[in-house]
Amino acid sequence: MNICFVSHEYPEETGWGGIGTYTYEIAHGLARLGHKVVVVSRALSKEQVYEEDDEVTVYRVLPKLRLSNVRLFWRINRFWEGYQISVALLLNKIVRKHKINIIETPSINGETFFFQYFYRRLPVVMRLHSATIQDIISNGMKFSGALRINHWFERHAVPLAKGITAPSKSAVRENLSYLPIQENKVSIIPNPLNTDFFTPGYKNETIQEPLVLFVGRVELLKGAHILGQAIPAVCKYFPNANFIFAGSDGLAPDGGSMIQWILNCLPHNLQHRVKFTGNLFRKQLLTFYQKATVFVRASLTEIFGYSCIEAMSCAKPVIASKVGGLEEIIEHNKTGFLITPKDPEALADKIIELLSNKELCHSVGNAARERVLSTYASEIVSKQMEEFYNSVL
Repeated sequence: MNICFVSHEYPEETGWGGIGTYTYEIAHGLARLGHKVVVVSRALSKEQVYEEDDEVTVYRVLPKLRLSNVRLFWRINRFWEGYQISVALLLNKIVRKHKINIIETPSINGETFFFQYFYRRLPVVMRLHSATIQDIISNGMKFSGALRINHWFERHAVPLAKGITAPSKSAVRENLSYLPIQENKVSIIPNPLNTDFFTPGYKNETIQEPLVLFVGRVELLKGAHILGQAIPAVCKYFPNANFIFAGSDGLAPDGGSMIQWILNCLPHNLQHRVKFTGNLFRKQLLTFYQKATVFVRASLTEIFGYSCIEAMSCAKPVIASKVGGLEEIIEHNKTGFLITPKDPEALADKIIELLSNKELCHSVGNAARERVLSTYASEIVSKQMEEFYNSVL
């Protein structure tokens, strides 16, 4: 079939966040099954069309609402860029050109609302991620005019969808309060991962210094500060341990830079043990996964946790908070470890236990790899999504 994905976020241009990573993985997974796949995503500077590996065609589009120089209407651009209009106009052309059978889009921001409203013959299905209002509440942001508009689009686009999927039961529960959905009408299909790319590296027994890895935005929601608080206790037992935070800077508990907050928590003699890399290209990230001894995801809330299955696919033991989708991914003491949220002492104790036991690291890491291969491998999930599309059609 001919499938179109509409996603505001799609790598490389707009990053490897959860939505962008999912869209990339499922688009390429379905293309490898023989389907024709087109992706519509936001452009940051200029509109363009190009082809990726697996013959996936990508259209980059800019918002169309340019009223800044029009009297009486210029204020509208401060609240709404008109991205949903751009998507509708482009989809109208793409549907005919590529003979599209079905469109998938994330529920967040209601990107396809105008297309759904005026072009109801073609089925549009939605993928639940975090709702806009949920992200606002979690990050302590103000519910501004622009965010209110996007939330309006979300709430009105969802009822027009011909089918809804979610990566976890947690994703459904967290959206029930914000979106007009029925829990029993949502199909649970996990997020896919290219396990041929995320693979264990070669064992190098000459590496003496253990490495604790964190991947994701360095912010409160992802629990970066919890790992930061655990570092001194870990270094008492392993003074040669290194800690890498791979991701962009976020807000700290005091409202400032989280990176600076973590450094301020550490004695001067330990600060050189911590490295902040910023966002990394995918191949760079793979190298860090393969070199890591332990992976940490101490999130306060999480509907899935892509970095966890990436680390697990690289056969690394994962320590994660017992919250949301992380509980659905990890089987405690078998394919990883679940700890109490917001507990740096518990996190430090588990890191110390793993760094002290290479055999445990290897056995749990291998079990984690098998878990990903059996449940989240791209070819498995892509076939599930293929069956879902067929049921909608």
